[in-house]
Amino acid sequence: MAIFTAQCDVASLTQDNSVNGKLLGAFLDANQPTLPDAEKELRAGIVQAKRENKKMLVEVCSPGCGPCMEQSRYLTEHQELFSQDYVLVKLDSRMPHADDVTSRLGKKCNSVPWMAIVSHAGQTLMTSESEEGNIGFPRGDSQIEHFRTMLNTTRQRLSVADVNALIHELRR
Repeated sequence: MAIFTAQCDVASLTQDNSVNGKLLGAFLDANQPTLPDAEKELRAGIVQAKRENKKMLVEVCSPGCGPCMEQSRYLTEHQELFSQDYVLVKLDSRMPHADDVTSRLGKKCNSVPWMAIVSHAGQTLMTSESEEGNIGFPRGDSQIEHFRTMLNTTRQRLSVADVNALIHELRR
């Protein structure tokens, strides 16, 4: 993702010794970071997954979403375990083509966070949408069990003990 690096002289945004909202808004609009294209991010994940004989765990999130931040942190903290079987692909819902990609992967709900486990051929194997709806960042017993099923159904190298360790961390 792009990093915000614009330089600004604060005095140019002030009027009568206070920040002018219109000037600030114009500055932020003009210096908005460019988000990568979701199609390109997915294709890069497919290439890596093919090369490493893995699946992808596609995470879809939105800025300012508390459960999205928790899920991203959880996946990052446990990346060593997840990376045995999955290439982690993070998509921001604001990315160009994000709706097209997630729809093609089987996303039916409007809620985030959302996940899909996808083969290196691009086929969706399982999503975070259970019979009860999108599990989001799994917290309750049924949501956690759906996530366990997602992992157990698609894992290749992760052991049952590894999956149990990942699930244990969700219950903390």
